[in-house]
Amino acid sequence: MKNINIGINGFGRIGKCIFLQLIKNNCVNIRAININNLSINNFQEYINNDSIHYTQHYRVDILENNYIEINKKKIKIFNEKNPEKLTWKQENVEYLLETSGAFLTTEKAKLHDVDYLIMSAPPKDINITPIYCY
Repeated sequence: MKNINIGINGFGRIGKCIFLQLIKNNCVNIRAININNLSINNFQEYINNDSIHYTQHYRVDILENNYIEINKKKIKIFNEKNPEKLTWKQENVEYLLETSGAFLTTEKAKLHDVDYLIMSAPPKDINITPIYCY
């Protein structure tokens, strides 16, 4: 089975929870994360300390050009609010997990230029954007 390449847009409570689940999954490659209001220098502390989901123990090495390495996986870190400046395809992201809550219409989601976008909240244009519940 082929591994899937994902990106995460938004790294608040939902984005962080998804990250913590997927970083352990060998069938998923987290290729890029848009962390918006978090410094790359604070990434390790942010993922390793959580008042609800307990303390994790991940070592995060900061590499050149805003990449980090965690669990022997290299991940691009973006800190960008404008989706048109995010180079998801350049990082081989096939599936983008939209967890910021800012792109909940088809029109806004298309600004990300990815093959598939999965929203973590219901779309605001329910007559256009389909909902699938698992």
